Amino acid sequence: MHKILTGFACVLTLVLLSSCGGGQEPEHGFQRNGSYVLFPAEQKLSCSALKDRIHLGIDNVVKLRVKAQQMQAVSIGLAIASVALSGGSGFSYRNLSAADQAAMNKERAKVDAYNSARGGKGCSSINVDKLIDSKMPKFKAPKKKDAR
Repeated sequence: MHKILTGFACVLTLVLLSSCGGGQEPEHGFQRNGSYVLFPAEQKLSCSALKDRIHLGIDNVVKLRVKAQQMQAVSIGLAIASVALSGGSGFSYRNLSAADQAAMNKERAKVDAYNSARGGKGCSSINVDKLIDSKMPKFKAPKKKDAR
């Protein structure tokens, strides 16, 4: 009985201690709402340094989007094969794993924070969505051979 009470007291103590600082947002970095707040060192970056970080983040977002497209293409192929073999449907797929989706959301939040900081410094902001779209590889259909 003593062990049970001691265990219960330990668990209760851990719960109380973990909830003490749990209500506050972190001062810098990723926030609970999905946004990103620049660290003091990042706030001191020049416009060109912020632009470089934006481009790095955009490259990471593009890589994750390409991965999602590749996974979707494979999944669609598997779904078609599954339907053809089984005569049924119901094959489902996800574009990205939860970890990849979280990584993409975090990269985008950082890019948006860096872009906002550029605007705050009087620099021109970057059209992030347009830049992401321009960096996405374009699908090229195979060319048909000329019939002679």
